[in-house]
Amino acid sequence: MVAIPILLLMVPVFAGAVAYARFGLRAGLLAAGGSFVAVLLAVGLPFLLLLQAERRKAADQEAALARWDQRRGG
Repeated sequence: MVAIPILLLMVPVFAGAVAYARFGLRAGLLAAGGSFVAVLLAVGLPFLLLLQAERRKAADQEAALARWDQRRGG
């Protein structure tokens, strides 16, 4: 479970190292930064979408409970 995020965070390190070896420091930093952003988007975006869906579900449940309570005369 912990190995997957560690492996994903190693991607920018390898990308930066390869670019640094071939093209120099500026290219290495650019490759590492760009791939780090790509990994963050690939990992973080599904979690953000899941969180948004859970919030929407909770809001719908709360609204349904309020309607039910109002019908009961509470």
